[in-house]
Amino acid sequence: WNEKFFHLSGLFLEKRNIKIEIGFEKEPMLRRKIKLNDDLIKKKSDLIGQVFTVIFSPSDLRIIEDGPTERRRFIDSFISMSDHFYFELLQDYNRALKQRNALLKQKNVNENQMKIWDEMLIKKGFEIKNIRASQIPSLKEKYEKAVRMISDHDDEMFFLYKPNFSSREDFENKLKERVVRDKKIGFTSVGIHRDEIFIGNNNRDILEFGSQGQKRSTVLALKFGACEYLKERTGISPIILIDDVIRELDVKRREFFIKLISSADQTFFTTTDLNGIEEFIMCFPDMQIFEVTNNQIKEVAALVA
Repeated sequence: WNEKFFHLSGLFLEKRNIKIEIGFEKEPMLRRKIKLNDDLIKKKSDLIGQVFTVIFSPSDLRIIEDGPTERRRFIDSFISMSDHFYFELLQDYNRALKQRNALLKQKNVNENQMKIWDEMLIKKGFEIKNIRASQIPSLKEKYEKAVRMISDHDDEMFFLYKPNFSSREDFENKLKERVVRDKKIGFTSVGIHRDEIFIGNNNRDILEFGSQGQKRSTVLALKFGACEYLKERTGISPIILIDDVIRELDVKRREFFIKLISSADQTFFTTTDLNGIEEFIMCFPDMQIFEVTNNQIKEVAALVA
């Protein structure tokens, strides 16, 4: 901390050698440099899909509790990792959506400009919808199986993708039908940014009835599904990054978590102290433990049973 610059470098060796470097300095001026295989890149987004990672953190409950936006963001994140074309479609769609919304807020809307952004939304949105519809069933299968495993078949949860429109023509017609309403409210009320992801049972979303334990089970199952999806689609096992979530899990969920980590090629786990999780750590005899104190990193002796 309190240094003028830092430099990070990582080498990833599975199936393809990838080197990523990130440098940052505060003085004499703020500057950031990112290199991929020694080539300077301009955008952080160029790193998407280069290294596959799945993060587990306490904030993951937002996927469940914050509704459709967070659920779509989760879906988009793991599809984008394995499909850069999908990521580019999302960027194009969001740019068009931003421009259309800006037009809708104007007193005198330029209809020719509106037509341009409508055509862009329809073209990109329809492609995004098709990719979601083709990829989500794989996650659905893996999620529903994992939920049953975690709960020992006590919980039966279902995962359902509900697109906002059924076809290209349906999207186009809805944009035309709702343009007057959209002008009044100042934003676009139809499109893939309004897709819904249902997670629940008996037509009731988990938000309506789920306990904290059931919600945590669902988050674990979703992340497990994302790991399996990436491995199946790319042939590469994602790196698992865990931010101190083990303390929040009961015994049954800890057992499933240990199985998940055991199946991964590499896992990084961060915590402020080891008290209370010694039993968890003992499940991994090959684990290396490092302590960070006062800007210094040192390896510490592994715990002994």
